[in-house]
Formats: sequence, structure tokens, C-alpha cells
Amino acid sequence: MAIYQVSLDDSKLVWEEKAANVPWVSVRDENGPNTTYIASYNVQSIPTLFIMNKRGVIVSRATDFKTVDAEIAKLLK
Repeated sequence: MAIYQVSLDDSKLVWEEKAANVPWVSVRDENGPNTTYIASYNVQSIPTLFIMNKRGVIVSRATDFKTVDAEIAKLLK
């Protein structure tokens, strides 16, 4: 299992400072909040949490951090 974060920060410097100490993969979309992926993935708020399988297919959309563990546990059964 891995956590993969896509940042929409406008500033590369701000993103670098925020991502420096996180224990997961953090990348930044250079288009920031103007990225086309917001519409493609129906992102309504930040953060938006997706749970993907090993093939990169979205299998669940968690509503908040509290439900992520429960969603993952259901998928691992």
C-alpha cells in the first residue's frame, strides 16, 4: 500500500516546503488549481481522497480521512 499526493499549490516553493517532511510520495501539478484533472476526477473540495487498486483503477472515493482505513479494510477482505 502507498499514499500518493498530488498537490495543486500555485507556488513550487510553498509545495516544496510543505512536502519536505511528509512520509509519502508528493508530486505537484504545475497547473495548480487550473488543472484539467479537477473536472476529470470531479474534485469538489480539497483534499479529495481516492483509493486505487494496484492497476491504478479508482475503486473507492473516501469522504474524509476517518473513512480511509475502513474503506481499505473492506477492499483487503
